[in-house]
Amino acid sequence: MNPSERLPKPRRRLLWIVGGVVVFLLIIGELTCRWWFGLGDPPLYQAHPDIEYLLQPSQRRHRFGNVIAINQWSMRSEEFPQRKTDPRELRILVLGDSVIHGGAFTDQAALATSKLQARLAEALQIPVVVGNAAAGSWGPPNMLAYVKAFGVFDADIVIVVVGSEDYGDVPTFAPLGPEHPQRSPRFALQEAFQRYVPRLIAYRGVNEAPPSNPSAKDVLNSMDALRELLDTIKLSGAKALVALHAERTEVLQMNFKLGAQAIASVAASRQTPVIQMSDEFVKMMGRRVEPYRDWIHPNEHGQSAIAECLFQWIMSEPR
Repeated sequence: MNPSERLPKPRRRLLWIVGGVVVFLLIIGELTCRWWFGLGDPPLYQAHPDIEYLLQPSQRRHRFGNVIAINQWSMRSEEFPQRKTDPRELRILVLGDSVIHGGAFTDQAALATSKLQARLAEALQIPVVVGNAAAGSWGPPNMLAYVKAFGVFDADIVIVVVGSEDYGDVPTFAPLGPEHPQRSPRFALQEAFQRYVPRLIAYRGVNEAPPSNPSAKDVLNSMDALRELLDTIKLSGAKALVALHAERTEVLQMNFKLGAQAIASVAASRQTPVIQMSDEFVKMMGRRVEPYRDWIHPNEHGQSAIAECLFQWIMSEPR
């Protein structure tokens, strides 16, 4: 006899009802996560022996109502050829981490690099390409390895966007986890509970920066990589620029951490200009516009601030 048949009929009926409700809720949850939030089909990554990891090339995703487009060079940019096809073209390569990549909560059109490309094309009336070569938690060694692997794409200007936390940011080459999926999960709910629920539980507000205390060895390796990166850019014939992105508390207190000072010192040793992008963030906060999504990542307003800062510097440069 089936064990469930030993139960009284009312209890068996209750079990069927509860089971049916659970299945119904799971189906609704799966459909909601997949079609409303875009989960279940994340941007995919791949491990790399030198870069550590990068986005898989040639993919297009829709998540949280935002477009995420990755070109054949693993950049968060539309497709463009490796070499210029028009001598009038202005080409800019922007290297960075999640600040520049923007993440799933930033639409492709709202990225600083997308806004910068549109503004320059309108202002200069020439073809403009701005490449967004970035991934979450990349530091100078990752950026250097990317340039060694792919080159600078005939760029006229290469902009290295870094912040205080990058002065000791080195690759670990650990196995890729849920934050860097290499294949799509079977269920959207699976991704929600693996990636986003833990984030929500751990979230503590926009002001809390995680503790950072890199070792002297990591600082040395990261700054050596930055020196080599700037040298490599100059050897390519491109202009190099270091653009410093500040944490929210650095902007509020106008007090920049030792990491930013170390990066500026390395840039100065390589005769590379440095711009502090916090000025545009200060202006926004003065207008009561919040440019941060959390303690460091810019929201859409912050992306506009970065684009404005880079635009002003580029327009001031002789061509």
